[in-house]
Amino acid sequence: MKRALQRMRRKWQAPAISLGADPTGSFILATTCALAMVVPSGDTPSEVARGYSLWIGAGLLASCLLDFTRGVRNLIRTDLLCLLALYFLTLTEFLFPQPDFDIVQNVVSVKRGSDLVAITFLVMAASRHLVPKGAIRNERFRFDDISPNLLVGVLAVCAALAYFHMLLAVSFNPVRLLEGMSSPRFEVPWARGRFGGWKELLNEFGLLLNVIPPLTATLWHKRKYLSLWEKVLVISIFSLTMFQGFASGTRNVFAGYIAAFLGGYMLTHPRLTWWRAVKVGIPAAALFFFGSYHMLEFRNMGLLSYIEGKNYASGETRETLFVDYNLHAISALTDVFPKQFRYLGAEIPIWAVIKPIPRAIWPGKPEGLSMSIEDALGAEGWTVATTFIGEAYMSFGVLGVIAFAAVISMGATWWNRLGCNISSTYGILIYASGLAAFALTTRSMLWFTTAMLPSIALVVAHRVFFPNRQTTTRSKRNATVSTAAKLGERDATE
Repeated sequence: MKRALQRMRRKWQAPAISLGADPTGSFILATTCALAMVVPSGDTPSEVARGYSLWIGAGLLASCLLDFTRGVRNLIRTDLLCLLALYFLTLTEFLFPQPDFDIVQNVVSVKRGSDLVAITFLVMAASRHLVPKGAIRNERFRFDDISPNLLVGVLAVCAALAYFHMLLAVSFNPVRLLEGMSSPRFEVPWARGRFGGWKELLNEFGLLLNVIPPLTATLWHKRKYLSLWEKVLVISIFSLTMFQGFASGTRNVFAGYIAAFLGGYMLTHPRLTWWRAVKVGIPAAALFFFGSYHMLEFRNMGLLSYIEGKNYASGETRETLFVDYNLHAISALTDVFPKQFRYLGAEIPIWAVIKPIPRAIWPGKPEGLSMSIEDALGAEGWTVATTFIGEAYMSFGVLGVIAFAAVISMGATWWNRLGCNISSTYGILIYASGLAAFALTTRSMLWFTTAMLPSIALVVAHRVFFPNRQTTTRSKRNATVSTAAKLGERDATE
């Protein structure tokens, strides 16, 4: 029995990273998306949405299972994460009863919105096969490793820069820092105003928090090289970051932390097996769904008030899973575009590009879109989420949805090629930090350029602080190739 278990473990041992979607799985997913659009699924809006969620969910599950046959690490792909994140944002809630949805929507509108979602999944499943597979061969995308002790230093610097604006707002009082994190998300002491100035530039360093989870996962596998105080420092920073992500009430941020940690953990594990992946993956998924439910309950009142039970006093507790009704907003947009409003054209892509530019540097930076989602839907006093599908439809209609889905899927697949470079832990760290950025893109394409800044910062830091190591390594590699060529010529002559 023991030998049989050992043979099974060797069989399921994760091979070298070969990040790529299974073509059969993509075909199944595309087929179920097409079937969802043509097979009648119900007479009420919630039944229609549930039919789409079942069809597309079945295809996505089949695709994941076929990808798993290529190795455990093959599931830690950016394109797959985008598909899962999009499914969670648009369709997961309809696997559960949604009686309120029938009140706010009608069947015709939901059918149009659901068709846009199905088209998006179909295009993303197909277009990811248009990008070449394998690691990037360009030397500029290869990163030499640095010692675990230096990685701890990188972690400490990222944490110091990320938390500085928070500590500054509470006069460096750690108790007030935790209290501020537990406040309603729009009332935290370090909340920035509508227009950022030079002081608000410090808030942008908070994006470095996205680096901490994957860096912690990387250091976990190298913990035997760390001193006791270094281990305490790493665990303390990671715990504070996860608490901050949870207490913020922003589920996509918390999900990004979890995804980045899992990516860093599994891709840098020296002996990853399916069982090790399950032991980490299932608790992480449970933590995410547990957090998703409770974060929605306290995000407007704050974690501290939620713990005190004020949500029960307000009578606002929910009895079923609720995400954001993104499908409702997408469907509503099909009612007003282009009937009442003209498509926005390139406004949203252009705004996504210029969004990271601080207003302190560009005082004349536009304040926003000529027509926001809230303006189009008549929402006053709250924000409306539509995922990138709604933004793409506002831009160019159905063609925009197809084009944006293809670009995002191909970009995510290209990012996978960076994860194929398993010879460098630092390269994996950069790859894992980008997972959160792509996951946020499914929520809104306007966040992508900003969310990618931490990954870009890691690349720049490597070029600036470790150029000699990279040059030396490249010289040694070239010297080895040259020597091998000379030996080959000598052998041929003899």
